[in-house]
Amino acid sequence: MIKQKGFTLIELLVVIAIISLLSTSVMASLSGARMKARDTQRITELKQLQTALELFFNDNNRYPSGTFAGCWKPKVNWIPDGANYNWSTGYISKQPQDPIDNCCWPWGNCGAEGEAGTYEYWSDGKKYLLAARLEDKASKYRAEVTGVIDPRSNSAYSNNAPLGKNVYVIHN
Repeated sequence: MIKQKGFTLIELLVVIAIISLLSTSVMASLSGARMKARDTQRITELKQLQTALELFFNDNNRYPSGTFAGCWKPKVNWIPDGANYNWSTGYISKQPQDPIDNCCWPWGNCGAEGEAGTYEYWSDGKKYLLAARLEDKASKYRAEVTGVIDPRSNSAYSNNAPLGKNVYVIHN
Protein backbone atom coordinates (compact mmCIF):
# COMPACT_ATOMS: atom_id res chain seq x y z
CA MET A 1 0.00 0.00 0.00
CA ILE A 2 1.07 3.50 -0.78
CA LYS A 3 0.66 5.89 2.11
CA GLN A 4 -0.55 9.31 1.00
CA LYS A 5 0.51 12.43 2.81
CA GLY A 6 -2.04 15.15 3.53
CA PHE A 7 -5.22 15.84 5.42
CA THR A 8 -8.68 14.50 4.88
CA LEU A 9 -11.59 16.81 4.22
CA ILE A 10 -13.00 16.12 7.70
CA GLU A 11 -9.72 17.05 9.37
CA LEU A 12 -9.56 20.32 7.41
CA LEU A 13 -13.16 21.19 8.35
CA VAL A 14 -12.47 20.52 12.04
CA VAL A 15 -9.40 22.78 11.97
CA ILE A 16 -11.34 25.54 10.18
CA ALA A 17 -14.15 25.29 12.74
CA ILE A 18 -11.69 25.56 15.64
CA ILE A 19 -9.97 28.59 14.08
CA SER A 20 -13.37 30.23 13.52
CA LEU A 21 -14.38 29.73 17.15
CA LEU A 22 -11.09 31.09 18.42
CA SER A 23 -11.19 34.15 16.17
CA THR A 24 -14.79 34.88 17.21
CA SER A 25 -13.88 34.82 20.89
CA VAL A 26 -10.82 37.01 20.29
CA MET A 27 -12.90 39.54 18.33
CA ALA A 28 -15.53 39.65 21.09
CA SER A 29 -12.91 40.35 23.75
CA LEU A 30 -11.29 43.02 21.56
CA SER A 31 -14.68 44.67 21.11
CA GLY A 32 -15.12 44.85 24.89
CA ALA A 33 -11.62 46.28 25.29
CA ARG A 34 -12.31 48.95 22.66
CA MET A 35 -15.58 49.86 24.38
CA LYS A 36 -13.81 50.27 27.75
CA ALA A 37 -11.04 52.29 26.11
CA ARG A 38 -13.60 54.69 24.60
CA ASP A 39 -15.28 55.05 28.02
CA THR A 40 -11.92 55.78 29.64
CA GLN A 41 -11.27 58.40 26.96
CA ARG A 42 -14.67 60.00 27.67
CA ILE A 43 -14.02 60.21 31.40
CA THR A 44 -10.50 61.59 30.93
CA GLU A 45 -11.60 64.20 28.41
CA LEU A 46 -14.46 65.44 30.58
CA LYS A 47 -12.07 65.76 33.53
CA GLN A 48 -9.71 67.79 31.33
CA LEU A 49 -12.62 69.97 30.26
CA GLN A 50 -13.61 70.38 33.91
CA THR A 51 -10.12 71.67 34.67
CA ALA A 52 -10.35 74.14 31.76
CA LEU A 53 -13.75 75.37 32.99
CA GLU A 54 -12.40 75.90 36.50
CA LEU A 55 -9.42 77.85 35.15
CA PHE A 56 -11.82 79.96 33.07
CA PHE A 57 -13.94 80.56 36.18
CA ASN A 58 -10.89 81.69 38.17
CA ASP A 59 -10.12 84.32 35.52
CA ASN A 60 -13.72 85.42 34.75
CA ASN A 61 -15.70 84.64 37.93
CA ARG A 62 -18.27 82.71 35.84
CA TYR A 63 -18.59 79.70 33.53
CA PRO A 64 -19.58 79.91 29.84
CA SER A 65 -23.42 79.93 29.88
CA GLY A 66 -25.85 77.79 27.92
CA THR A 67 -26.59 74.23 26.87
CA PHE A 68 -24.27 72.79 24.26
CA ALA A 69 -23.46 69.45 22.69
CA GLY A 70 -20.18 68.52 21.04
CA CYS A 71 -21.87 67.29 17.87
CA TRP A 72 -22.98 70.80 16.93
CA LYS A 73 -19.44 71.89 16.25
CA PRO A 74 -17.60 68.75 15.12
CA LYS A 75 -13.86 68.67 15.57
CA VAL A 76 -13.70 72.26 16.87
CA ASN A 77 -14.55 74.08 20.07
CA TRP A 78 -18.24 73.56 20.77
CA ILE A 79 -18.84 75.40 24.06
CA PRO A 80 -19.17 79.10 23.25
CA ASP A 81 -18.77 81.98 25.65
CA GLY A 82 -21.26 84.28 23.97
CA ALA A 83 -20.15 84.28 20.34
CA ASN A 84 -16.60 83.27 21.28
CA TYR A 85 -16.03 79.59 20.45
CA ASN A 86 -12.31 80.00 21.11
CA TRP A 87 -12.48 80.90 24.83
CA SER A 88 -10.90 77.61 25.76
CA THR A 89 -7.70 77.95 23.74
CA GLY A 90 -5.92 79.48 26.73
CA TYR A 91 -7.09 76.66 29.00
CA ILE A 92 -7.17 73.49 26.90
CA SER A 93 -5.60 72.77 23.51
CA LYS A 94 -8.86 71.52 21.96
CA GLN A 95 -12.30 70.88 23.37
CA PRO A 96 -12.85 67.11 23.30
CA GLN A 97 -15.21 65.19 21.03
CA ASP A 98 -16.85 61.87 21.86
CA PRO A 99 -14.88 59.03 20.18
CA ILE A 100 -18.03 57.86 18.36
CA ASP A 101 -19.46 61.37 17.75
CA ASN A 102 -22.85 60.29 16.37
CA CYS A 103 -24.66 63.35 17.78
CA CYS A 104 -26.73 61.51 20.37
CA TRP A 105 -27.22 63.53 23.57
CA PRO A 106 -26.17 61.62 26.68
CA TRP A 107 -29.70 61.90 28.08
CA GLY A 108 -31.41 61.44 24.70
CA ASN A 109 -33.07 58.31 23.45
CA CYS A 110 -30.94 57.17 20.53
CA GLY A 111 -31.48 53.54 19.68
CA ALA A 112 -33.14 51.08 22.06
CA GLU A 113 -31.54 52.23 25.33
CA GLY A 114 -29.47 55.11 24.05
CA GLU A 115 -26.01 55.08 22.54
CA ALA A 116 -22.84 56.96 23.24
CA GLY A 117 -22.20 59.75 20.84
CA THR A 118 -21.62 63.26 22.17
CA TYR A 119 -20.72 65.28 25.21
CA GLU A 120 -23.14 67.68 26.84
CA TYR A 121 -22.38 70.89 28.70
CA TRP A 122 -24.86 73.02 30.60
CA SER A 123 -24.22 76.09 32.71
CA ASP A 124 -26.07 79.08 34.08
CA GLY A 125 -22.74 80.81 34.69
CA LYS A 126 -22.61 79.74 38.36
CA LYS A 127 -23.05 75.96 38.08
CA TYR A 128 -22.22 73.55 35.32
CA LEU A 129 -22.84 69.99 34.25
CA LEU A 130 -20.75 67.87 31.89
CA ALA A 131 -22.17 64.55 30.73
CA ALA A 132 -21.26 61.66 28.45
CA ARG A 133 -23.01 58.35 27.89
CA LEU A 134 -20.83 55.35 28.69
CA GLU A 135 -21.01 52.24 26.53
CA ASP A 136 -20.14 49.83 29.33
CA LYS A 137 -23.43 49.31 31.15
CA ALA A 138 -21.55 47.71 34.06
CA SER A 139 -19.16 50.64 34.52
CA LYS A 140 -18.59 51.85 38.06
CA TYR A 141 -18.54 55.41 36.67
CA ARG A 142 -22.19 55.44 35.72
CA ALA A 143 -24.24 58.33 37.02
CA GLU A 144 -25.22 58.54 40.63
CA VAL A 145 -27.05 61.77 40.02
CA THR A 146 -28.69 63.53 42.96
CA GLY A 147 -29.87 67.11 42.91
CA VAL A 148 -28.61 67.82 39.40
CA ILE A 149 -31.11 69.64 37.20
CA ASP A 150 -31.80 68.54 33.63
CA PRO A 151 -31.18 71.74 31.66
CA ARG A 152 -33.83 70.87 29.08
CA SER A 153 -36.73 69.93 31.39
CA ASN A 154 -35.61 71.93 34.46
CA SER A 155 -36.36 68.92 36.66
CA ALA A 156 -34.03 66.73 38.70
CA TYR A 157 -32.36 63.78 37.04
CA SER A 158 -33.35 60.44 38.49
CA ASN A 159 -30.95 57.61 39.31
CA ASN A 160 -33.66 55.18 38.28
CA ALA A 161 -34.34 56.70 34.87
CA PRO A 162 -33.26 54.19 32.24
CA LEU A 163 -31.49 56.83 30.15
CA GLY A 164 -29.58 58.21 33.14
CA LYS A 165 -28.10 54.96 34.36
CA ASN A 166 -25.26 54.85 31.83
CA VAL A 167 -24.28 58.52 31.88
CA TYR A 168 -21.07 59.83 33.40
CA VAL A 169 -21.65 63.22 35.01
CA ILE A 170 -19.37 65.92 36.39
CA HIS A 171 -21.05 68.85 38.11
CA ASN A 172 -20.32 71.46 40.73
